[in-house]
Amino acid sequence: MDPNQPGPIYTAEQISIPPSLPNILKDFTKAAIRTQPHDLLEWSAAYFQSLSKGEVAPVKPRYEIGVFNTGGLSKGRLSVLHNQLCHSVHVAVTELNEKWTAIGCESSKLEELLSLADLTTDEVEWAKVLALACTALENNLTDAITTLCDIM
Repeated sequence: MDPNQPGPIYTAEQISIPPSLPNILKDFTKAAIRTQPHDLLEWSAAYFQSLSKGEVAPVKPRYEIGVFNTGGLSKGRLSVLHNQLCHSVHVAVTELNEKWTAIGCESSKLEELLSLADLTTDEVEWAKVLALACTALENNLTDAITTLCDIM
């Protein structure tokens, strides 16, 4: 038996639970329920990574009724991205793609949006990408502008 190991655990008194763990798990669970990620493991990694870096977590402000985890766009997902990326005018496409897929959107949809607007550089203007995504999400320009205003 290794002298550095305390041996088998037989009682609850032998387990030390950090005081912050219950709140962290409660917040995580609420965020997962609100966000309904397409890939829970990928989203969980992005969630805890953003918390550890002091960044905005990829969490929807509320549960969206009728939005399924199909990997597509939604107003809630765009809102999450905007909360994460609105801090700067330009964003690296690699960072955008990382955050885009972490919230459950398919990277092929992002590539399609970027190519439609000829945004094929290493950095893009976040406001342009957001406007394009709102336009792709809605059926007409009026609804797209309304969605854009709601998100911003």
